[in-house]
Amino acid sequence: MPFLSELLNRPVRDGRGELVGKCSDVYVDPVEGFPAVVAIGLHRQNGDFLIAAVDIAALDNGQIVLRERLRDLAMYEARGDEIGLARQVMDRQIIDVHGRRVVRVHDLQLARTNGHYRLVGIDATPRAMLRRLGLEGPAGSVLRLLHRDKALGDGCIPWNQLDPVAIGPAGIPLKTDHAALSRMHPADLADIVEQLDQAAGGYLLASLDAEIAADTLQEVEPESQAQLLEHLDTERAADILDRMPPDEAADLLADLSEGRAAELLAHMEPVEAADVRELLAYPEESAGGRMTTDYLTVLPDLTATQAMDYVRQTADVESYYIYVTEADETLIGMFSLRDLIVAAPDAPVREFMTTPVISVNATTPQAEVAGVLTKYDLLAVPVVGDTRGMLGIVTVDDVLDVLLPAGWKKNLPRLY
Repeated sequence: MPFLSELLNRPVRDGRGELVGKCSDVYVDPVEGFPAVVAIGLHRQNGDFLIAAVDIAALDNGQIVLRERLRDLAMYEARGDEIGLARQVMDRQIIDVHGRRVVRVHDLQLARTNGHYRLVGIDATPRAMLRRLGLEGPAGSVLRLLHRDKALGDGCIPWNQLDPVAIGPAGIPLKTDHAALSRMHPADLADIVEQLDQAAGGYLLASLDAEIAADTLQEVEPESQAQLLEHLDTERAADILDRMPPDEAADLLADLSEGRAAELLAHMEPVEAADVRELLAYPEESAGGRMTTDYLTVLPDLTATQAMDYVRQTADVESYYIYVTEADETLIGMFSLRDLIVAAPDAPVREFMTTPVISVNATTPQAEVAGVLTKYDLLAVPVVGDTRGMLGIVTVDDVLDVLLPAGWKKNLPRLY
């Protein structure tokens, strides 16, 4: 089975054995599975040409032989969507969906099946680099003597397990179906995004469903989030921000330039943009700057059954605590989901709610907020104004970086 590196710049001979040029590239059909070779690039002194795969008699062991004399062949007419393996795939980054990792293409493997040459896999091992340098044999011999030949790696990753990501201005998306990626956990996707360069990471986020992209971006290290957002067009970036919790979106926008942040806010949905603007008005290291406006409140006269129905209707809000407020949003109590489940169906909320409620002010420093959460063993603490009006909540994961050493937060599950 030939490798691309064994074909590039190799002599091409016609049916009579005469030298007609050198191979400049191998082109495949952009289809799912294992794409067929449709043509090779032929470099001659008077220009570059494309030879159709049907006119190639041999493409093995570095030998490229045509079926007829060159002058008797009709040149391949490009459709425009063919993929040049040397120009568009070699040395680029590829996502190994099954291995949940990013690999760099050092070489590509072809195979002849049912009369057609097909692209069957990529070689991302050190062995492939040595092969391209012509050193695979000597290096292999030395390492075998040292009993370290396994260090070169072995085996190719099947092409149908990959999701190519185009890198750089010359690249193009090689696949548009990212179903396999969409089934991965956002934390795994974030690991992949962080292994890619910013342009490729931005392309990957842009290709995902907006909801999945939002979940993925939240798992990416904070210092990389803003850079990734810069590689997305405004509409797409705003769409992703709309689906993020307001506090996460506000933190991200705070890391952008004022102009870019204002541009994205202008393209967000009005309700979501208003929530984010409210949060951006507070100092970043305060309770107001850390809080989210995604929380549940109910009136005190609702029954447990009515409160449960309300929780079901607002299932898109992740909440363990439900807060009780008067009609003017004054905070008067709270209860947990467990309290709600064990309460008598007809019992009014005011009978089983906890009061008074531990709370903080919008200007409370985040270190003090973390201390309140720790002292009272809470998963979240409400943020109130001077008249006890409910403003938002700060969750444990919003202040984990205060409680834990750097780098731990990403490795812990979301608690709230």
